[in-house]
Amino acid sequence: MEQNILKHSLSLEQLEENYEQLRITDDFIFSKVMQDKELCVKLLECLTGNQIGDVEEIVIQKSVKATNDSKGVRYDVYVDDGQGRVYDAEMQNKTFRAKELPKRSRFYQELIDLNELEKGEHYMELKDSYVIFICTYDPFDKGLCCYSFSNLCHEDYDIPFHDGREILF
Repeated sequence: MEQNILKHSLSLEQLEENYEQLRITDDFIFSKVMQDKELCVKLLECLTGNQIGDVEEIVIQKSVKATNDSKGVRYDVYVDDGQGRVYDAEMQNKTFRAKELPKRSRFYQELIDLNELEKGEHYMELKDSYVIFICTYDPFDKGLCCYSFSNLCHEDYDIPFHDGREILF
């Protein structure tokens, strides 16, 4: 039995070679990199334009469900910056159709809000939230390096909505 396990095991050299081939797009490496507060903060500042400084909490692979019977999510990296903002950063390798990504990001953002506001708290206490999909492809095939979405008034673009939600691809 022990011989079979060793026979199918990778050598130390093979493991090192496999590890060296991993990139930031790999879930394991992305999680390891984002656990480093300094790197995590720099990436989030670069993507959002926010000044973050230190972060209060970084949670890797945070699972959230509204109810036992409902669909849940597992955020790749969930960050609370201690300044009234939370971030969900997702490494997106799969090519989802553009029509699927908006609904997926909406669901992720709604579960953030659901878990941030306790019973009896006022809506103004909701933290600003950023759902960020770091894609290895152009999700909307428009040739842009970044797509930023937030709510706006269709009748008058000058009316600020300020609901504190932003989605970035």
